[in-house]
Amino acid sequence: MPKHELNMREWWNECGTSNVLRVISDLDSSLRYFRQLRYGTKAPSAKMAQRIVDAATKRTPACVPSLNLLIAGVPLSGARKNGMLAPSPEFLAAARKVKQSGRARAKA
Repeated sequence: MPKHELNMREWWNECGTSNVLRVISDLDSSLRYFRQLRYGTKAPSAKMAQRIVDAATKRTPACVPSLNLLIAGVPLSGARKNGMLAPSPEFLAAARKVKQSGRARAKA
């Protein structure tokens, strides 16, 4: 059992995708909407947050998200001014490799 209150992202990681999918089906919601909640691009209304907590309590009683943290939403980490997340170091490294291999072909 978690020792602290869980936001959407922490709850999803703690209880697993299969349980989240069950909660989604109980609420007649969509995976797209829940992903937006998970990554912080949207925050649920107070009524929807309560419905999520109720459904999660029914499906995963040992792992329930906090109502207050659901309403507050997940904070965006590493956000740019335009609201997009910064690219990961792995993505940047892969992009550099592609760019370098393109230059090598152009010189040949």
